[in-house]
Amino acid sequence: MLLMKKLFYIVIAIASLGCGREKVKPSETQESDEQKLRRKAGFYLAHVDLDEKGWIKETKCDGLLFNSLYSVAGGKSDPSLARGEPGVWYRHWMKDCYPKESASTISRDMFMGLLIWLWHNKRKDLLDEIIDYGENHANAIGSWVMGKGDIFAIGIRLEFQADFYEMRYRLGGHDHGKRKIPQIRFDLKGYEDHLQMLDIYLRALMLGSMPEMDFNAAKSSAKREPKNALFQAIYHRYSDGDYSSAIKILLDESIFPSDRMPSSENHCEMYLWQRDSSGKDWQPCPSDRRIFSAVDYLFAKAIILNEI
Repeated sequence: MLLMKKLFYIVIAIASLGCGREKVKPSETQESDEQKLRRKAGFYLAHVDLDEKGWIKETKCDGLLFNSLYSVAGGKSDPSLARGEPGVWYRHWMKDCYPKESASTISRDMFMGLLIWLWHNKRKDLLDEIIDYGENHANAIGSWVMGKGDIFAIGIRLEFQADFYEMRYRLGGHDHGKRKIPQIRFDLKGYEDHLQMLDIYLRALMLGSMPEMDFNAAKSSAKREPKNALFQAIYHRYSDGDYSSAIKILLDESIFPSDRMPSSENHCEMYLWQRDSSGKDWQPCPSDRRIFSAVDYLFAKAIILNEI
């Protein structure tokens, strides 16, 4: 009897070993964060509502800025459609924003987005046209007058001109002393902070590293706006490479749903990163019934995944 009991327990032990669960590879059971980001981006790109020229619709007279960002983030829009005569650019491919819908034909923020697109696509030919036009249309204080309307919008000041000369040099063009004009960073908020962060990121791409003054400004902006995935992505790209805070924001279904386009049911603002997160722009306004292109999601995702 004792021998039979021993044999019984041995059989049970062997059987339990044979029926144990094997370790399943993570890739077989769950998506990685990168896969989730790409899947959501793919959905947005496939379901976006574009106009007859392939531009996103929800922002006309800021169109050159946002379609430039949309294009470098994987969208099909062609920012060069907003080009007029050599060196002249407009807010939108229709070229009719000024004077009825905007105070100027072009502005600094439009050029900021365009520069990112020019750098990403290495379009030195178009850059040369802009520099030539600016140099031939400089006013008494040296600002380039790049269009019609509000001089504060259409004027490119010396410190911003440095970006154009830096890019030309980095793309194989000849050097210019204005490339070394010192940059000044400020403690900004809202859309001005967003434009400064775009400039900081562009210069880091061109220089191959982020200067200490720019790094400190990026750190300050990221700390002040912890919900801003773009700011988090730019700062952490040059600090520790830890994108977890930015990824968490992009994967938040209440901000960027994965089964439909983001809309005013999620937030009032079509592009979150240019607004302070404490304001009403981040709050839902479903009565507006607007559907967005997700250019904010796509651009931040492209930085995280090193696509830009």
